[in-house]
Amino acid sequence: MAVVGEVQRLASLTRKRRVVTSPAADVRASSAVALGSGGRVVPHPTIPDAPQVITWELAGDCMEPVLVVREGKGHFQMTRDFRDAEWQPGRTLAQAVRCRNCVACMRWRRRQWGRAGQAEWVAATMRGWRSWFLTLTIRPELRFRLKAETVQRVGQDAFDRMDETARFRELSRTFQPLVTNYLKRLRKAGHKFRYMLVTERHKDGWPHFHLLLHEASDSRVTYKALHGSWSHGITEAKLAKDDRCGFYLAKYLSKDKVNRIRASQGYGAPLVCEAVSEDLRF
Repeated sequence: MAVVGEVQRLASLTRKRRVVTSPAADVRASSAVALGSGGRVVPHPTIPDAPQVITWELAGDCMEPVLVVREGKGHFQMTRDFRDAEWQPGRTLAQAVRCRNCVACMRWRRRQWGRAGQAEWVAATMRGWRSWFLTLTIRPELRFRLKAETVQRVGQDAFDRMDETARFRELSRTFQPLVTNYLKRLRKAGHKFRYMLVTERHKDGWPHFHLLLHEASDSRVTYKALHGSWSHGITEAKLAKDDRCGFYLAKYLSKDKVNRIRASQGYGAPLVCEAVSEDLRF
């Protein structure tokens, strides 16, 4: 059974294989990171001096990992005495990464963002700062106006041909500036904070937003400011009482694969865990 499973996995990777040609220097730099983080060199079966092929397993428990192959072009490099040029063969870096759509990936994403939210809550609480949990909804009349803007942007025919997932993504692109402007208004009022935001698809297909906001200064973020800065619908805001707030927000990521997340730069930085800086942002 183990052999059959391995063959099926390799077949899946073959179907999803993506090849990216990169500058040789970029591939060499990435290869150095890979070799220092669990990657290994795969020797050519018959040619000893063949260009290096480095494999790097980043898929974890993903059920359908995707193979991304980065091929670096070979180049001529001048010798130290600048009298001749030597041929430097390119390297190939094969990375097995998460598909980001299977159940295991959705759970992993929820776990990682939950731990990041926990770290931010602890860091804020240790300084005497508070964290807020908010839900932002959009009133019906504004929904239809924003839908009309979406249809105008993508075209009526294209919008009609879209499935529910594609429509939600296009609607989210139209709705996101509302939240961005909301955060800007809070900052313009003098409030400093860090945040994690999840855009969730409701049962009726419309997006609404869940927000975990951490104070980042001794100046308090008040309920009045949070409620008054959102004029597009209903605002629910309450103080986050314990470090489980990050996991509570991140659970929305595992409900639907189309739910999206955004956060402050370096969110969860107090936490050291696997691939926080890159793999968390999807």
